[in-house]
Amino acid sequence: MDAALELDGEIVERQSYLNGTRYLLIEGANGDWSVQLAVTLPREEGEPVEEGDLSLSADAHGWFGLAAGGEHHSRWDDTIDAPVLDLELRYARNPDAESSEPWPSVAATVRIYGDEARLTLSPES
Repeated sequence: MDAALELDGEIVERQSYLNGTRYLLIEGANGDWSVQLAVTLPREEGEPVEEGDLSLSADAHGWFGLAAGGEHHSRWDDTIDAPVLDLELRYARNPDAESSEPWPSVAATVRIYGDEARLTLSPES
């Protein structure tokens, strides 16, 4: 994967905690690559995202990362007449996991509407 990877996904797990944080687990695929993205969203928009992980796999290829920052924003989308959650995340290569891909980090843009998600993953060199 040299360019951005676009995948359709779905939220397979959602949890809300008493402290106001929310956990999301998203799984997706595009034919070649599969992704599992986990993120814990802070209570307030604008607070940095500090927890989560990302795994990418395709045949004998794989990449594993840990949350290295990001943010989230909710908005109303008039086109689909529903709320949308936008995530801008960055994952750094997990030094404790064996990754076949050389990327030090991956930027993830995620748009969530209902239980559906659209992910754009961009390796950074």
